[in-house]
Amino acid sequence: MTRAGIFIGVDRTEGLPELQDAGLGAARMHEWALSQGMHNKSQALLFCDGYGNKVEADAVWKAVNDMIRNPDIEQLIVYFAGHGVHYHGKDYWLLSDALDDPDAAIQVPGSIANARYCGVPHVVFISDVCPAPSHLLSENPLYGTIVFPNMGVRVESWPVDCLYARPLELSWEEASAWQGKDAVFSTAYTTLLLEALQGRDEELLDRGMDGAYYVSPARLQAFLEHEVPHRLQGMATGPQIRQAPYAELSGRSHWLSRVEHLYLPHEPETGEGVGQPGGRTPGAFTRPGM
Repeated sequence: MTRAGIFIGVDRTEGLPELQDAGLGAARMHEWALSQGMHNKSQALLFCDGYGNKVEADAVWKAVNDMIRNPDIEQLIVYFAGHGVHYHGKDYWLLSDALDDPDAAIQVPGSIANARYCGVPHVVFISDVCPAPSHLLSENPLYGTIVFPNMGVRVESWPVDCLYARPLELSWEEASAWQGKDAVFSTAYTTLLLEALQGRDEELLDRGMDGAYYVSPARLQAFLEHEVPHRLQGMATGPQIRQAPYAELSGRSHWLSRVEHLYLPHEPETGEGVGQPGGRTPGAFTRPGM
């Protein structure tokens, strides 16, 4: 399966507290993509705001368009870490100039809707956001950018899976009073996400006919729903942060990560005693004509 990924991390949105780990989270996801065989720049693109750079909607839009017009791409992953907001009934991922430029955000529902008809057989959105207070936008209109183009409604839509970190029960005042608080949002969710994608939990894995192991979106979500709140409970610093990861899965999902070997930190290097998890064989699929 030929795969591609766009990984976005925005630590600094003008007018909001600086995050500590969004850019790093995106960079780690990008490294994972390279380890999965996605080629840097042609199949795996990283957008971060370090070293004075800004993440702009036009650049993300162009990257998505270039990816979906590649007839070889069979799966596209779009990952975002940074500030997000629920504004006028829609979710937005805030880019560098979101409070000044009403288009400097990714409008999530519209992007998801268009992704269903973009021609890529499987699109996956992964959202690890720190919620920004919507009152900051009350005097600043936000329109956002739909980063998937209008391709026309087709007879058949294709699977789109969405996974969300969804932080809960932390007031902005509490968060602002805690130095370094924003790192926790990305650290817990993205760290566990990567642990799962790297195959560090054997129970997540399905054995394929090729002898490799696979992580499906459904198993991944079940893992995150259980492990993220548990991990956060163990963090004693600062106010109690709670997250309730959730997902919108198509029911026609394909595998999300391929693992060559089981991760067995307590096993001898010879691999003796390695167990083999059972499971489904990943299904093959073909890309529709553009």
